[in-house]
Amino acid sequence: KSEALKFLNTFNQEKIGDTKIKPILVSDLLAEILTYSRNDLRKQSIRIYEGVFKSFQLFYGDKPINLVTIRDIENYKSFRLKTIRSTSFNIELRTLKAGFNKAVKLGYIKANPFNNIKQIPIPEKQILCFSDDQIRLLLN
Repeated sequence: KSEALKFLNTFNQEKIGDTKIKPILVSDLLAEILTYSRNDLRKQSIRIYEGVFKSFQLFYGDKPINLVTIRDIENYKSFRLKTIRSTSFNIELRTLKAGFNKAVKLGYIKANPFNNIKQIPIPEKQILCFSDDQIRLLLN
């Protein structure tokens, strides 16, 4: 059994090495994601994917996804944070990361460049509550 697993592992590594990465554009990736995900995603999630990818495409251009670098993403991050809140950017980042993970699964890229990008830390809001005296005043 262990020899069979070793053979399978070696075989899979050789097949991965032989496969050529197909260039695919940002717009093509979005179309592919929407095609595969129409039944799995809610309408609102589909709108989020469309909006986020369009925004990334406007900034980055409709270039091949295998050419997206960490620097490109950091530049996009700086650009977007001038116009949207950190929370909204984190949603965009998670959406792009998920989309590029799909590209890895489909064999369009070997690694997801968004995996190395951290979300913006969001400070937790302090929960406001009444003191005992304030509650007594309200109740009386």
